[in-house]
Amino acid sequence: MMTIPKERFDFRLMRGIGSPLSALSSKPCPPSPESLSKKVVRGGIWVFALRITNRGLGFVRTIILARLLAPHDFGLLGIAMLAIATLETFSQTGFQAASNLDAAVLNG
Repeated sequence: MMTIPKERFDFRLMRGIGSPLSALSSKPCPPSPESLSKKVVRGGIWVFALRITNRGLGFVRTIILARLLAPHDFGLLGIAMLAIATLETFSQTGFQAASNLDAAVLNG
């Protein structure tokens, strides 16, 4: 029977917290740069695909609304969508600046 030295035994494992591998080593291994770069590329591809899908669905929604609404009503919808997009752009910019300021203050 294999015994694990007491200083390397993870007592969280006994309570059902953690994995069996965490009981064998106390220090987690940092991810290799290759696997990290692969994760970044994969995440970038997902973000790009989601943005393209979002734009495509928005275009389809606009086409459907253009067919269903009268020209006057569709024009009002266009003006409202333009106003909402403009307000979202300015509100996101302010939030981003505030979060960067908070990070700068916290980091020193």
